Amino acid sequence: METVITYLNAEQIVTDVMWEKHIKNFTDTNCIFEEGIEDFLMKNKASKTCLVFFNIIDGIRIIRKTYKFNVKLVFRPRGILPEESYYKNKNRAKTIALNLIERFVISKIDSIIYLSEVQKNFYEKKYKRLQNKKIVKAILPNIKKTAKIHEDNILAYKNSIVYSGGFSKWQNIDLIFKLVSEIILDLNVNCVFTVLTFEKNFQNARELAEKYSIKEYVNLKYVSPNELDKELLKHNIGVIIRDNDVVNTTSSPFKVIDYISNGLAVILTDNISWQAKQILNKDSYYELKYSVEEINYNSTELKDFIIRNFENGLKKEKIDRYEHYINSIGKIVP
Repeated sequence: METVITYLNAEQIVTDVMWEKHIKNFTDTNCIFEEGIEDFLMKNKASKTCLVFFNIIDGIRIIRKTYKFNVKLVFRPRGILPEESYYKNKNRAKTIALNLIERFVISKIDSIIYLSEVQKNFYEKKYKRLQNKKIVKAILPNIKKTAKIHEDNILAYKNSIVYSGGFSKWQNIDLIFKLVSEIILDLNVNCVFTVLTFEKNFQNARELAEKYSIKEYVNLKYVSPNELDKELLKHNIGVIIRDNDVVNTTSSPFKVIDYISNGLAVILTDNISWQAKQILNKDSYYELKYSVEEINYNSTELKDFIIRNFENGLKKEKIDRYEHYINSIGKIVP
């Protein structure tokens, strides 16, 4: 939400009051926070209003409430919901229903703001209507404000690799522990592996650490979302693994931005590396090859990459590159 609000070119932004605390400090544009969209539209019939929504379920609700009004509908897909549903639940009936909803919503929108070029290609192949020149199209990846560097919270854990996130199947946590065990035991890299996750995942993490014989190297920790940036600044390298399912390849994992915006080098699979390539130099990211629940890499290259980023982290250089990247993104006119 904050990403889109920051980059919309508008005289004023109207949104539900529930979003006030999230966006009031993210934009200089005048923001109006309303309890109900219909009430606002009734009072401002002459205003040129754009309504932004982030998933097709919200979209169909908005369409139902606003079809009598002259508004522009802007869709910012966070993901591909029908495909995500099938990926997680394998329920064909639900997937068919979601595809019908998505098709209807797409038929009503005036603008669409994609997460990536891959997501754009996916949607335009699925829905020929989106190739229509009358529909305003833009690409805006997931981004966030940069962290403030303070000397007292940088690299508290020397030689540290970090994973930040959940333990869902699509996050490939087993492969992440396997990779880190190979780094420590096979490549002989001495490091701390910090896992930032919910406490409910700690037991699973301990079992994986035991399974891969790295129990003494693992540091389990939970930090609240508003403390995450401060914690990530303490580490050298972040790791993220995704498989080749279209759900993952069309996404823009926010975890990549969490790592980069806090000055971390990144180890990630090549199917989600496009944003790291745009922001970082080659020495600051390493691509793993994903293939049917396995990852492949060159041992010498990976070890050299890790040692280089342990010895010369260049956090400020990475954060400067990230700031240049977000400052180069132009405003979007819906």
